[in-house]
Amino acid sequence: MKRRTSVGVLLLIVACMAVTGPALVERYGQPYTTLAEKNTVGSLQAFQLNCSVRILCGGGGWGSGVWVAPNVILTAKHVVDGAEEFTIELYSGRKITATQTVLDSNDDLALVFVNFTSKYWAPLGSKPLVGQAVTMIGSPLDPICSFNLTHGHVSALIKNVPQEYDPYEVGRPHFIVDCFGAPGNSGGPVFRGKEVIGLCIWGLDPSGHSMALIADVTHLDRGLRSVL
Repeated sequence: MKRRTSVGVLLLIVACMAVTGPALVERYGQPYTTLAEKNTVGSLQAFQLNCSVRILCGGGGWGSGVWVAPNVILTAKHVVDGAEEFTIELYSGRKITATQTVLDSNDDLALVFVNFTSKYWAPLGSKPLVGQAVTMIGSPLDPICSFNLTHGHVSALIKNVPQEYDPYEVGRPHFIVDCFGAPGNSGGPVFRGKEVIGLCIWGLDPSGHSMALIADVTHLDRGLRSVL
């Protein structure tokens, strides 16, 4: 069953499921003895991949998302809007069925609630700055490039997005990264270190997909602090 609720309730749900700061520090100090660690150059990349998910919708569409609490995934609204059932694929290959979502009525954001407890989830970071190094993870050109990890930088901050790139008329701040983005990256996280600062929502360059439009999610962190 799909449910819609307000931003305030959405934030309260996430806040109630969040882990305290000391627990985060403890979690980051643990070794990542996982498939991700075996396939990457370091624990940071392993952490980012383990926090990321691939979302398969019942109608054949797909997208990406990121764990923001032990059993809550943040993704783009247009990835899950209209679908009744989703298959969540973890980097390990495990697949989990999810049916419950909360859609933000104003922004291109959605939460997917999963009857599963993830050992890996990412906190939301502070405001992005031009020039900062970032990592974007998603599943473009599915299934060839599932969990595709690319590096880049915050290229620009923008306030007014043309409607063709902002079908939900979000109106909130966006930014651009010079990372590879293609269909399937939607909803995928943009990491700055171990923090999530945005979600990919649009590819800006049809010829090479070398720039991606990112929804700034850092305002959720301020909202969570106010709720707590």
